[in-house]
Amino acid sequence: MGYKFTRRHFLATATTAAVAPLIVPGQALGLNGAMAPSERIGIGIVGCGSMNTGHARQLVGNRGVQVVAVCDVNGLKRETLRKQVDEGYTSQSDQGSYTGCAGYNDFRDLIANKDVDALFVATPDHWHTLPSLAAMRAGKDVYCEKPMTLTIEEGRALADEQKRSGAIFQHGTLQRSAYGFPRAVELVRNGRIGTLKHVEIGIHPGDGPRGCNETPVPDWMDYDLWLGQAPLAPYCPERCIGRRAWLSIGAYGGGRIASWGSHHLDIAQWALDADHSGPVEIEGTATYPEWGIVDQAITWDAELRYSNGITVHMVNHAPPPYIKFIGDEGSIFVTRTEFTSDPANILDSVIGPDEYHVHTSRNHRQDFLDCVRSRETTVTPAEIGHRTATACHLMNIALRLGRKVRWNPETERFIDDPEANAMISRKMRAPWSL
Repeated sequence: MGYKFTRRHFLATATTAAVAPLIVPGQALGLNGAMAPSERIGIGIVGCGSMNTGHARQLVGNRGVQVVAVCDVNGLKRETLRKQVDEGYTSQSDQGSYTGCAGYNDFRDLIANKDVDALFVATPDHWHTLPSLAAMRAGKDVYCEKPMTLTIEEGRALADEQKRSGAIFQHGTLQRSAYGFPRAVELVRNGRIGTLKHVEIGIHPGDGPRGCNETPVPDWMDYDLWLGQAPLAPYCPERCIGRRAWLSIGAYGGGRIASWGSHHLDIAQWALDADHSGPVEIEGTATYPEWGIVDQAITWDAELRYSNGITVHMVNHAPPPYIKFIGDEGSIFVTRTEFTSDPANILDSVIGPDEYHVHTSRNHRQDFLDCVRSRETTVTPAEIGHRTATACHLMNIALRLGRKVRWNPETERFIDDPEANAMISRKMRAPWSL
């Protein structure tokens, strides 16, 4: 016995001694307080690695949504997640095996599925922008993992498309909805440490050298589509199997600065009231691998200066990553497991009704889903995600050039610096384009 349903309709089948209609569980039909299928948000998963596997696990348990399709160029990952989704729904029913989750190799086919209302995009960085753009242009909403983009130009395209289309967008910088970070921002923005002077950030160091053992492309991998906009390069597992493989290769990712830096620079700019702006000067030093396919920074010591004179200093640091806000009357220190202040009573401060209050979000994923229904703005829409990713890209550019660069956040161009401006965008391999 089996059943298959989508957001908008059910297909009932049964295999018994006598042909009979399948009895669909009352809960699946919206009885006993459960949500009717027609009201569920149809979810498409683009990228079947660890991040989206985690998202899918939680989404399958959410009665307000239904994961209707998954997509990955890696057929092994795709089939594994598709089966996990089916098994998850099967475990919630006493009516047989669920077989309703579709699997796609190409994100464009997933977007064409009329039952998909919203996408969760968690791919290598160079595949964040194009599926997100295509989805919004098709009238669908997007939750996109961090860092939002591979280049500054991509970020501007995404932010502009969200504004044009009215799509709901959530950048996956979940610290805006978790741990002590929102509370820290409220305290800083409301002057509980006095005037903010400086921000210190420590994140994981980058990856060291890695070779490339060229092998034939496996039959379960669409390697040309995996490369996508990136230049042609020999296939090797070290390049594209596992998140750490591609993360620190500049053709596909921005290294730890873009990965973990997105989380903490997002919080820093929130506290600086720079969500729609950015630094004006960036400088620092870094070390890079001396051989192999990894080419992003291993260690760094960088500083971003904002127009109000506040500086953000980011270094590589042994886990856990941290952020420290330093004012002229105190300081606040935050990690995902620690939240302290000096003096200690700062944390006890009550934020008054007429003071600044952060967007209320206790669950980043649920904030997105709630906004898909309400059509309200998420805690991290595309414009904010773009500004956060831009801060990461600016740091990588300054470190790569090995000198100070000056940035105009309004025009989104470097000042009197053609060499740096040439790094705002990258040529995409045909047939891909923004």
